[in-house]
Amino acid sequence: MKTLKVILLSSLLLAGQAQAVEPLTGNQLRNVCKAHLEARRSVEGQICGYYILGFLDGSEAAHGSDFCVGDVPLLEVMHTLRDDLVASHELKQRANLPARDTILHLLREHYPCGN
Repeated sequence: MKTLKVILLSSLLLAGQAQAVEPLTGNQLRNVCKAHLEARRSVEGQICGYYILGFLDGSEAAHGSDFCVGDVPLLEVMHTLRDDLVASHELKQRANLPARDTILHLLREHYPCGN
């Protein structure tokens, strides 16, 4: 019982130090994707690739996506999304939305189901 009290007390003390993680915005993702174009091996450049590929992996695991990548190689999908993120003027209007919304928008646009 004493051990349980120590664990609970420690948890309460540490909880005050915890901070919420802010979601990545479309603009932040655009910036790291620009870095990916300039220097793929840079930390920022790698964030772009890993974020997009992680999004695709998560969507595939959920089995409920409303886009269909099919047999397109994931690296090709990642490059298509990255290029559109960097070049699209329309996406500037979505800059403050969460990056996940921006990526989902691009996937629906480039890889709709039923085509």
